Amino acid sequence: MPQFFRHHHAPSENATRLIGPARERFGTDRRLVCMKKQHLLLIASASALLAACSPSEPDVPLAPSDPAAEDSSSPASPQTADTSPETGIQSGNEVMDAADESLNVEAALAGPAAEGEWIEQPNWTGFGPPASEAVFTIRCGEYGMVTLTRMVDVDPARPVSGVIATAEQSENGYWKGEDGATMPAAHFESYASSPLFEALASADKFAVLIEGQPDLVLPGSDLISARLESCRDQNTP
Repeated sequence: MPQFFRHHHAPSENATRLIGPARERFGTDRRLVCMKKQHLLLIASASALLAACSPSEPDVPLAPSDPAAEDSSSPASPQTADTSPETGIQSGNEVMDAADESLNVEAALAGPAAEGEWIEQPNWTGFGPPASEAVFTIRCGEYGMVTLTRMVDVDPARPVSGVIATAEQSENGYWKGEDGATMPAAHFESYASSPLFEALASADKFAVLIEGQPDLVLPGSDLISARLESCRDQNTP
């Protein structure tokens, strides 16, 4: 039987010249690819590190709103009589925060009381000079009110400011002229429970001052206390 033998021939010298450089170039190319990959990885890592370390942009503050512009857009609330700093309501009267400058209570009380006497009538208690008409009266009104009357001329259409005061207590208000009265008269009303009347009941003297009128200072009297007490009793259920 014939036998076949494989013969391993050593490469020729020319083949070695061709294969050797090819192998060297292949190895060089592989090394370049690896170096490029490593270079790209380094660049990516450096970029991520820079992004993490770089400071974030500060928040830009919003411009504050202009309160003047906001106020101008809404209409101002009108001032009502109840909240007026100049007048108020107390005991049914428009009470002033301060009496007129001409109503000097301290100076009036520093002077003597008027000469005269207190008299008592069924419906009122009053004071007047000897043998003359009363110049001031106190009477009980309706709904728990006390009416004080001074015989002076005041235009019914134009009430004037006034004050009644003792050394410890005072009350400011408006005196209103009486329309169609047979003699001049101006009236002032306040509740019988007013602290003013508590002071009048025990005062040695008190002032009744009305704008544009002479000062009137009256002596105290037990008749005042009796009349005021009867006014309180009339309105006690």
